[in-house]
Amino acid sequence: MDVQVVWQCSLGPVGVSTDGARTWQAVADYGNCRQLSFLDAQTGWIATSAQLGATTDGGQTWEAVTLPAGVERIAAIFLRTPSDGYLMDNTGVLHVTRDGGRSWSSHTLGLDLESAIIPDRETASAAVRFSDAGRGLVVVHLAGGLSSQVVTLRTTDGGRTWEQEDSMPVSQLISLYLSRDGSTLTIADQMESRAIVLRTHEGTQ
Repeated sequence: MDVQVVWQCSLGPVGVSTDGARTWQAVADYGNCRQLSFLDAQTGWIATSAQLGATTDGGQTWEAVTLPAGVERIAAIFLRTPSDGYLMDNTGVLHVTRDGGRSWSSHTLGLDLESAIIPDRETASAAVRFSDAGRGLVVVHLAGGLSSQVVTLRTTDGGRTWEQEDSMPVSQLISLYLSRDGSTLTIADQMESRAIVLRTHEGTQ
């Protein structure tokens, strides 16, 4: 992936930079964009809280991708190859496609999510990364009542089983940013006006 290509959206227009974020070009809008996952300057996924789209022309046009059955809120997306993608919903289920979203298989993370991933279900903070068809990493913000924590889980069998590795107490108002290779996690804490940068255990390897 070209490190000079950067995509961004924040509840509004989508922009792309091909010079390391020095200049930006607006592309076709896709509602209240909340998440992006791109392979290069042309091919990627975009998500609102309840819609998933795909582009192969750099965001000039978007094609709707049918969500897995029963999904109401999208917590995280990741496009690993043009055909292999991952979608995590707000109930803690990971959905995997091998054909660009035409069909999906589903695997639970095994988390206790009685109060959902985060309280309001609209700003779910989670990230999914896979290095190949088997090895994957999920980082998720769990908040309920007075407790709030970031949890890290790994799989080596494509999401069928998960092992919880780490748990970190945090404030209720945070955002997660996980590098594409899963090696660096940044936690932006709005309540304490700080950012925490962590190196994960060998990324998704």
